[in-house]
Amino acid sequence: MNHTPQQPKLTDSQRRGYKALTVLMFAVLVVCVIVHQIRSEVLLHQRDQQPDVQLVTAVSVPDSSSSTWSTMQASATLPSHLQTYQHHSNRRTSGTATHQKEWQSHAASTSQSEHRANNVRRTLVFDLNTADTLDLQQLYGIGPVYAKRIVNYRNLLGGYVNFNQLHEVYGLPDETIAGILPHLTLTPTLLRKIDINHIELAQLRRHPYLDYYQAKAIVQLRQQGTRFRQERDLYKVSLLDSATIARISPYIDYSDTPSQVASQADTSGDQSQQRPS
Repeated sequence: MNHTPQQPKLTDSQRRGYKALTVLMFAVLVVCVIVHQIRSEVLLHQRDQQPDVQLVTAVSVPDSSSSTWSTMQASATLPSHLQTYQHHSNRRTSGTATHQKEWQSHAASTSQSEHRANNVRRTLVFDLNTADTLDLQQLYGIGPVYAKRIVNYRNLLGGYVNFNQLHEVYGLPDETIAGILPHLTLTPTLLRKIDINHIELAQLRRHPYLDYYQAKAIVQLRQQGTRFRQERDLYKVSLLDSATIARISPYIDYSDTPSQVASQADTSGDQSQQRPS
């Protein structure tokens, strides 16, 4: 008895897989057909529009020898949608030219104003020991903060002896100092001297070149009977080195008679801002 071999049976999951594969292949085929049709229509549309594009190019860029009337006559033969496009293009070109002229005019006026301001700044010259904060603010790079610091430090010192002392003003940049130096003069004789033989410790310690212990050592040595009559007498103070003596010496008054020493504590504000009109 002959037995024919039985075909293997497909499971449910295999049937579903074959069915899904068949559907996917059919979907891909349909997409390919649709893409091909769309591409064909696009090519045909571009071929139909090509004569109009050439006509727009010929009219938009006329020969330099053609007249305005010939340009208008040629544009009148264009389709309506191309005439609208050309009209808006001409308006954009005109608006851009007007905007450029306005910007150039504004830039020219701004440049002239800056040139006049720079000329005024170049003619300004102030004495560093007499200028107030309003004077200093006219210099390039000096605002209210820097101007007040320069004046306050001048009050603490008793006046500036040289321009290098500007580097001791807190936060004042070196490039700013270099920029304002051509507009400054200096009168070192306008200094508020320290009556070293009579000044009190509370006032002496406020000078930027002396700390509390150095000022106290000067007062104690004076209380012991020492009188400071010249610069070399300062070397008797053990806490003073040669560099400190060289810095403080221009501010020392060695006279033996008491003088009215101005207080150096006035750093709360700049009274020179109240200028007469």
